[in-house]
Amino acid sequence: MVVDLMVMRNPLPYQGSRLAAWYGADPVWRGPMEARAFREFQGQITRHVAADSLTYSIPEFGIPGGPKGVSITIRFDRYGQPRHFGLPARDMPTVTCRPEVASPHRNPDGSMCLWFPADPPDKRWQSEQGLDCLVGIVANHLFAEYHWAKTGGHNGGEWLLDEACHGFPEEERHARRNRRR
Repeated sequence: MVVDLMVMRNPLPYQGSRLAAWYGADPVWRGPMEARAFREFQGQITRHVAADSLTYSIPEFGIPGGPKGVSITIRFDRYGQPRHFGLPARDMPTVTCRPEVASPHRNPDGSMCLWFPADPPDKRWQSEQGLDCLVGIVANHLFAEYHWAKTGGHNGGEWLLDEACHGFPEEERHARRNRRR
């Protein structure tokens, strides 16, 4: 069963603080974002803060209804990546888990494509929703990949979650380019 974990919790956007040079090193942002996940996963999740990245790892995650013991890595970069399409870097982490697995929803680097950046906020994860919500989205995605592969994969496999287009239509690219000028 796939559970909808994109429940909005009346998020307040991160405004920054004077405690750290960037959001990933800032306990004012990091504390509320990770608190529920650290309680839920009690010792299974680790955090590594570097100069330009914040990485969470869950080494023994079980895919609901699928394989157990897969490793999930969630990386927040200090600076945005091109695939962020203008969203704040804190709202577009790179999530990897079994990058070699075939899936219709993976980025070219093997990371997971979990939502469409141009979707409205209620259709994509935002850091204010918390790391636990993101892990739930990853769990749903992994189950959908597992089911898709079991039902035929690229030969007609069934994808259980909502799907969005990949990339921007040409007219949206043109509109975005003109807005930057």
